[in-house]
Amino acid sequence: MFYPPVDKNDTLVLRGFPYQNSDCLNTAFFTNDSLYNYNFIPNPNTPIKYIRVNLQVIQDENGNNNFVENNPDHLHYLNRMFNDTWSGSVNGIFKSLAPPLYQGIVGEYYVEDSRIQFSLENIYFHQDDGGLNDINGLGNHFIFGNYCENNFGINTETEINIFLLPTGYHPNDGSTSISGYGPMGSSNTEPPYIGKVLMYNIFYDYEQTAGGRPWIVNPLIGHELGHVFGFRHTFSGSYPEPPCNISEYNRFYPQLYCPESNLWCSPASDEHCSNNMMGYNANKSWLAPLQIGHLHRVLSSNPVRMRYLNSFPGNSDYNVIISTNTVWDMATVVQGDIIIQPEVTLEITCLLSMLKDTRIIVKPGGKLIVDGGVITNPLGDIWHGIYVEGDRDKPQTFEYQGALILKNGAIIENSKYGVLVRGVNDNWWNNGGIVQANDAIFRNNWRNVSFHSYPDSDAEFSHNNISYFRNCT
Repeated sequence: MFYPPVDKNDTLVLRGFPYQNSDCLNTAFFTNDSLYNYNFIPNPNTPIKYIRVNLQVIQDENGNNNFVENNPDHLHYLNRMFNDTWSGSVNGIFKSLAPPLYQGIVGEYYVEDSRIQFSLENIYFHQDDGGLNDINGLGNHFIFGNYCENNFGINTETEINIFLLPTGYHPNDGSTSISGYGPMGSSNTEPPYIGKVLMYNIFYDYEQTAGGRPWIVNPLIGHELGHVFGFRHTFSGSYPEPPCNISEYNRFYPQLYCPESNLWCSPASDEHCSNNMMGYNANKSWLAPLQIGHLHRVLSSNPVRMRYLNSFPGNSDYNVIISTNTVWDMATVVQGDIIIQPEVTLEITCLLSMLKDTRIIVKPGGKLIVDGGVITNPLGDIWHGIYVEGDRDKPQTFEYQGALILKNGAIIENSKYGVLVRGVNDNWWNNGGIVQANDAIFRNNWRNVSFHSYPDSDAEFSHNNISYFRNCT
């Protein structure tokens, strides 16, 4: 039940949603214009994006040759793959990336924390019916991928399925080496699917090494997830012809290294080897800032890719606290509540995507300004709304009351309550907030704006309400 696009010259139409100021975002999955990726390079205050994944453990037709559900050691190993407190996990790698290393020299392009984490939603166990025998050894990862997705895929629209194949089942018959495959998925199917990862012979490694080698397995999972996000290998062919993946090098220039070997190389000693996650090196522990910016750009502005993201409404672990004056002038997605502290302003001039049931809370004395920006949920879900808190015993001034300022075509849409001028959790003592809207649009909200009781006056001062709506739709 979404409204049709507004016919404006400055409007970008994206899956039925009109966004003004379209130069502030780029929704393309691939772009050779690194300017957009530069703008999305995170800093320590960038909201962390939590990407939903699941593990699909595929046993053979006899229930053998893979991890089993009733073995505590097996479950411990699988859960540790994405443990966010262990530096050796996939999350640990993305949280504490290594500095760039090439020809044994530390490079300059470095962001330690990618602000990307993975939320392991579930681990599923399946017993194949024998169909894997028919495709084993055909030399085609694509066939394996389609088979796994069609027979075992779960929540493929919203979670990256990571399939762990049984020992010995591989496109190259008889191979027991660790390897992976990570196609990107497609936004052109209905419904769109957003990628998957196939991992071969992880259980074989676990058995042969008495507990596995996570320092090899987990960086490789990160490598394959990189493919899902649209990264290609840093090399192309065999060194030195051609010397590296030129298209990838140009896309993230000047931050990737060239020439780049495609051998199983060591960046500490081999002449043409970096530790980039998308290489065939022994580390896979560094992402260039422009690569990280690419992740944040597509997860902030591409609605198909946003479907990866988890939301945590009202969970203080995932809330974004605005404690200094802040401007969001590029597409931003937030997975928890936004809380704007007193005497602080958050200004939005582009696209802010709120995930399901999340809220914005403007504390008394805080201010939210939406200047030509849009606050929405572009996924067909409903976010909760904006709470503008105040102090019912104080006058209508920005010093005492929270404030929401909408102007220049600002849009509030796809929410349950739009704007609530009251305290969170029906706290009547925090009524009295201010809303001033010029040329704003409220649409597809169950309720657009709701004011709650605020005294007219008392013995000390007048409580005239200074909120207004001018030329709004």
